[in-house]
Amino acid sequence: EISACLVGSEMCIRDSFCTNVPVVNPTIILQVSRFERKKISRYVNAFRIMPSLTNLTQQTIRSAQIKLTFWEKSQLSKNFIINQKLIPNSKSHTNLSYLIRSDVPAQALLYKELLSISENASYDQLILELLEVKYQE
Repeated sequence: EISACLVGSEMCIRDSFCTNVPVVNPTIILQVSRFERKKISRYVNAFRIMPSLTNLTQQTIRSAQIKLTFWEKSQLSKNFIINQKLIPNSKSHTNLSYLIRSDVPAQALLYKELLSISENASYDQLILELLEVKYQE
């Protein structure tokens, strides 16, 4: 787990709480809870990655969409769907995650950026943005 970040409009991953908007009482917290390098085969590497969401609202969340971008490289992004029922004060699991592979042309730039972040331990370059939340009616 990298570190917790407060949901405003855009979040960053750092060693401490961070946001680009002032918020006194957060209602949703985003984290990059799964960020693992994987060796798929002799020539193929990958990252298994998945953000998680902590629901501090008084409502039940049924799904959320989160966008991962990179500091000063906002054109490079990946959207994640969390399709889990989250009652108040619960956190999504990361049993399901996304695999970003080095051998998939559509993922090559994303993989390269994740590799650079991993090798340089520059996790502060990751930005999470909450795009959509659907609440149970």
